Amino acid sequence: MAHLSGFSQIITTAQKKHESLLKANGATHIIDRSQDAKKQIEEIKSLAPDLQYAWDAIASKDTVDLAARSFGPNGGKIVGSLSIDVSQYPGVTGGGIYSNPNTHAKTATVAWSNLEQAFKKGQIKPLPYKVWGGLAKTAEALKAVKTASGEKIIVHPQE
Repeated sequence: MAHLSGFSQIITTAQKKHESLLKANGATHIIDRSQDAKKQIEEIKSLAPDLQYAWDAIASKDTVDLAARSFGPNGGKIVGSLSIDVSQYPGVTGGGIYSNPNTHAKTATVAWSNLEQAFKKGQIKPLPYKVWGGLAKTAEALKAVKTASGEKIIVHPQE
């Protein structure tokens, strides 16, 4: 989505084993998240010394801290699908993307208006996934989520 939104440099933190998947989905640089935060921040700043925007899909205290400390001297904005608390970071703002078309019509229109064409053109690709079965497999699927890496775990409740 960042690439489709016009960003040309897309830096992500992830396990190195997922580099090809991430690059196929638009990432230009992969920072190994197994490194300590200081090393990750150094690498991000070397690639983007004036970084102004970050997308935080996790929105944990650690990921918000990593993003906030990676910004250039003028600060920046962290956006995520969950609330972002940036109150302790001067010069950093936070916000959420709200794409529910029933409750956030204005932002949903932006998010959803070109989605179908992007899928048809192959600009957005689904992540690899594994279907565990129906409701009877929910407990097993929840255990699998804890160790899943590079794939989504799906349960079909109707089965």
